[in-house]
Amino acid sequence: MINNLSHYKMISMDWIEDYIQRLGIDKFCDFEKRVNLALDKLRPGRYYEISTSVQVADQELFIKFCCCYITQHPHYEMSDDYCRIYNKQ
Repeated sequence: MINNLSHYKMISMDWIEDYIQRLGIDKFCDFEKRVNLALDKLRPGRYYEISTSVQVADQELFIKFCCCYITQHPHYEMSDDYCRIYNKQ
Protein backbone atom coordinates (compact mmCIF):
# COMPACT_ATOMS: atom_id res chain seq x y z
CA MET A 1 0.00 0.00 0.00
CA ILE A 2 1.29 3.44 -0.92
CA ASN A 3 1.29 5.97 1.91
CA ASN A 4 -0.43 9.30 1.46
CA LEU A 5 -0.27 11.67 4.38
CA SER A 6 -1.67 14.73 2.61
CA HIS A 7 -4.79 14.66 4.78
CA TYR A 8 -2.53 15.93 7.60
CA LYS A 9 -1.49 19.11 5.80
CA MET A 10 -2.09 22.37 7.58
CA ILE A 11 -5.19 24.17 6.33
CA SER A 12 -5.48 26.69 9.16
CA MET A 13 -3.99 27.31 12.58
CA ASP A 14 -7.03 25.88 14.40
CA TRP A 15 -5.16 22.67 15.26
CA ILE A 16 -2.78 24.40 17.68
CA GLU A 17 -5.18 24.84 20.60
CA ASP A 18 -6.42 21.27 20.27
CA TYR A 19 -2.90 19.86 20.45
CA ILE A 20 -1.91 22.11 23.34
CA GLN A 21 -4.94 20.90 25.28
CA ARG A 22 -4.17 17.26 24.49
CA LEU A 23 -0.41 17.33 25.08
CA GLY A 24 0.08 20.26 27.40
CA ILE A 25 2.15 23.28 26.46
CA ASP A 26 5.49 21.76 27.49
CA LYS A 27 5.14 18.60 25.38
CA PHE A 28 3.75 20.61 22.48
CA CYS A 29 6.71 23.02 22.52
CA ASP A 30 9.19 20.18 22.99
CA PHE A 31 7.80 18.36 19.96
CA GLU A 32 7.99 21.54 17.88
CA LYS A 33 11.58 22.09 18.97
CA ARG A 34 12.56 18.51 18.01
CA VAL A 35 10.93 18.86 14.58
CA ASN A 36 12.68 22.18 13.95
CA LEU A 37 16.04 20.76 15.02
CA ALA A 38 15.62 17.76 12.71
CA LEU A 39 14.76 20.05 9.79
CA ASP A 40 17.61 22.45 10.61
CA LYS A 41 20.02 19.50 10.29
CA LEU A 42 18.63 18.41 6.90
CA ARG A 43 21.41 19.01 4.41
CA PRO A 44 20.73 20.73 1.08
CA GLY A 45 19.43 18.37 -1.58
CA ARG A 46 18.25 15.82 1.00
CA TYR A 47 14.84 14.85 2.33
CA TYR A 48 13.30 13.51 5.50
CA GLU A 49 11.09 10.44 5.02
CA ILE A 50 8.14 11.13 7.32
CA SER A 51 6.17 8.02 6.41
CA THR A 52 8.88 5.68 7.70
CA SER A 53 10.92 7.82 10.12
CA VAL A 54 8.11 9.23 12.25
CA GLN A 55 5.86 7.09 14.42
CA VAL A 56 2.36 6.84 12.98
CA ALA A 57 0.85 8.46 16.10
CA ASP A 58 3.13 11.50 15.63
CA GLN A 59 2.86 11.97 11.86
CA GLU A 60 -0.03 14.44 11.88
CA LEU A 61 1.63 16.83 14.32
CA PHE A 62 5.03 16.38 12.65
CA ILE A 63 3.55 17.36 9.28
CA LYS A 64 1.76 20.37 10.71
CA PHE A 65 5.01 21.58 12.25
CA CYS A 66 6.74 20.99 8.91
CA CYS A 67 4.14 23.21 7.26
CA CYS A 68 4.87 25.93 9.82
CA TYR A 69 8.61 25.50 9.29
CA ILE A 70 8.22 25.94 5.53
CA THR A 71 6.64 29.37 6.02
CA GLN A 72 9.96 30.57 7.50
CA HIS A 73 12.21 28.44 5.27
CA PRO A 74 10.86 28.65 1.70
CA HIS A 75 13.63 26.42 0.33
CA TYR A 76 11.92 23.50 2.10
CA GLU A 77 9.09 21.73 0.31
CA MET A 78 6.67 18.88 1.04
CA SER A 79 6.13 16.09 -1.47
CA ASP A 80 2.66 15.92 -3.02
CA ASP A 81 1.74 13.02 -0.73
CA TYR A 82 3.29 14.72 2.34
CA CYS A 83 5.44 11.66 3.02
CA ARG A 84 8.68 13.63 2.59
CA ILE A 85 10.01 17.09 3.27
CA TYR A 86 12.87 18.28 1.07
CA ASN A 87 15.59 20.85 1.61
CA LYS A 88 15.73 22.20 -1.95
CA GLN A 89 18.53 24.66 -1.22
